[in-house]
Amino acid sequence: MKKLGILVAALALLVIAVPALAKRGKAPGHWELTAPTGIDLTCGGGTFRHTLDEITSDDPLMGIGHYNPNGAYTWDLTGDIDGNDVFFTIVYTGINSGYTLNLEGTIASDGSITGTSDGNCQTFAMGEGSAVWKGPAKVDVCHVKGNGSYHLINVSEKALPAHLAHGDGQVGGEVPDMGGYVFGEDCTPEEVVEPNRYQNTLGFNPTGWAGWSCPLTEYAVGAGVLVGTADTYLWGPGASAGGYDYPATPFGYTYNEAGGETGMIIQNDGDGNETITYYVDCLPK
Repeated sequence: MKKLGILVAALALLVIAVPALAKRGKAPGHWELTAPTGIDLTCGGGTFRHTLDEITSDDPLMGIGHYNPNGAYTWDLTGDIDGNDVFFTIVYTGINSGYTLNLEGTIASDGSITGTSDGNCQTFAMGEGSAVWKGPAKVDVCHVKGNGSYHLINVSEKALPAHLAHGDGQVGGEVPDMGGYVFGEDCTPEEVVEPNRYQNTLGFNPTGWAGWSCPLTEYAVGAGVLVGTADTYLWGPGASAGGYDYPATPFGYTYNEAGGETGMIIQNDGDGNETITYYVDCLPK
């Protein structure tokens, strides 16, 4: 019986020791707040700018800040970040000491944070980069839902192959089982429209210029050379080439700016007289 008693006591000591080993820090991939960063609180229809001046601890999350119009309104921040969800408590320490706001929000992929507040305030917002991702890189994924539609999520780069394997996709990539469609910025399938290509062949002197425009019902999206070597420029509002600003061109032609004409300009690259075949790609407006 004495031996049994010794065994039981040893097991009890082992159980007591386990919690000390169970303590863990932050996950390998997690969000952390940055400072200084602004916090806009919407209260009663007005917007009140605060600044989180300093992060005094990441784990547990603690910081200090102030109300911008009057720095005597100082406050302490405590809280937690759980995945993309944030929970903050702000307690004023200067003027109006003890006044407390509890904030709950969500971190977007660009590090901005938006959410709700209790007390006299209703919502809060923090700009892009207010939180930074620490750990494995994250990527946007167009995730397929049970009804076959897609929505945008942000996952670890390491998880991307598994998502693609079960039918997810990425912005700009092909939509599974929908030939001729790609994912738009919000993961809505968009039909791929191939541009119309217009080409021309001309003889150029060593630095000769020429141009080619799209029909007025279309706009230029690309240009290039098929035969020969030359420099090409898309020509449209805001473009400039050879010391000329749109709609004027170095060879005396003026694009129909009022009619929305766009196109390309080409200049031989100085390697002698050359016959060049060039093109402009155009999409319907």
